[in-house]
Amino acid sequence: KGDAREAELGKLAAGYSDAFSNGSALFTADSKRIIFQSNRDGLSQLYLSEVSKPADKPLRLVASNERAFAATLTKDGKAVLFRSDTGADENWSIYRVDLDGRNPVELTPGDKLNRDEPQIVTGKPDTMFFSARKMAEPRTTLYSAPVAAPGPAKAIYTDELPAFLADVDAKPSGKVGQALSI
Repeated sequence: KGDAREAELGKLAAGYSDAFSNGSALFTADSKRIIFQSNRDGLSQLYLSEVSKPADKPLRLVASNERAFAATLTKDGKAVLFRSDTGADENWSIYRVDLDGRNPVELTPGDKLNRDEPQIVTGKPDTMFFSARKMAEPRTTLYSAPVAAPGPAKAIYTDELPAFLADVDAKPSGKVGQALSI
């Protein structure tokens, strides 16, 4: 009703309601910048900040009305891969954006899948690997896909049970499926 008590309580509550969280920090290859996830603008997005200038406003890497999660640096250190869904449906697609926030591109258009965080192996810097599944199925498939441009993801291995990619060996033993964590 606009009385003094409500105004006073509103000021006290602002410290809680206006708070945001930062997390999932990742240093760039030169360790001079840090990529992190924050909901400072009301929705989880990726930001880039100079380590030597912690008080400066960070650069928002993704200009989207959808959530952005799980930053993975490309091996050349010039771009970051991340996951985003539509309307919080958890059908994650993988995107790439340059570290200046330019040239965002969806790398996995097409099928709606619950994709896990991509991994890039040192010996294959142009390829990402990720596990994914349809929301209504337990089956998990391991995929490889290009990092530079959108392209069809290649199914490498399928397990009928829920699983997640844990690691990718730069020198594969030929035993596909060992990298899946079941």
